[in-house]
Formats: sequence, structure tokens, C-alpha cells
Amino acid sequence: MHERAVGRKETEQDSFFARILLNDLRKRITISDNSGNVMIDSPGAIQGRTINIKTQRKRISINPPPGTIGDDINRRRYVEYLIKRYNEFAGADPTRKGEFRYGVISKNLEDRFGAPWRILPVDRCEEVIAYLQQRISRTRQALINKGKGWKAYSTFDEFLKKYGE
Repeated sequence: MHERAVGRKETEQDSFFARILLNDLRKRITISDNSGNVMIDSPGAIQGRTINIKTQRKRISINPPPGTIGDDINRRRYVEYLIKRYNEFAGADPTRKGEFRYGVISKNLEDRFGAPWRILPVDRCEEVIAYLQQRISRTRQALINKGKGWKAYSTFDEFLKKYGE
């Protein structure tokens, strides 16, 4: 359902990876008080009221699906660069009311585009880039730099020329 909402149809490869994940989770799932409130891997599902999943990792990361911004290394790195640049400029503003929070820009992107930027389709990348460039350009530091004739950020082509693979 999520993939449909962000404009990507499910592929055979998706179900293959889902089966791998479910098979791995079966080894670490404990079910207590089997009352039928939770189902895993339906049909013929395991059911239980409480499910405990044991993992060694503090955080589980999943690679972005093919055809997304996060899957394209150069676009992903450029968006990360713009986010870092925005945080640098906005965080350095001495007139800011309240404490600056670095994660807010990612939340703003998610609210604006309906999904985390890393899983948005590549064809939405230009919109994400334009939004971030606009946000950077409105910061106090970018306006000061502009007055001095300095750029606030590199363009995508300049970034690729300097850091591209």
C-alpha cells in the first residue's frame, strides 16, 4: 500500500525480500498468550497477543527501493549536502528564537512530500532540491553571503564535478 501511495508498484523482487525478512524474524519471535490479536505472515499465520522480537541491533536499516532518491547515490549525496548546508546556515543564526533542531528539515520534507525523501521516486528529486535550495536561500547567512557575492550552495552539476563518482 505504501509503495502505491508513493508511485511505485510492487515487484516480484519486493515479495522475495519480504519473505527473507519474515524468515529471519521467525527465528527471533516469541509469542505469548495466543489470543489471535496479532498475525504474522498471513494466511496460516502465527497469532498472539504479545510478540517479542529479539535483535542485537539498536537500529534496523533497510536499503531504499530501486528508482528512489535514496537509491541514486549522487542524488542522495546532493540532497544530504543541501540538508547539511541548511542546518549549518539556519543553526548559525543568532537571532533565532528558541533552540535550533537539526532533524526538523527532514520532517518538513516528509510533511511536504508525503514520505521520507530517501524513498521518494527519482522524478521528484528536482522538487526536493528546489525546496531545499529555497530554504537555504532564505537563511540569514545565505543573504549575508549573497551580499558579499558568495554562493550559498553548489548546484547539482558543480557538486558532481567536485564529488561525483
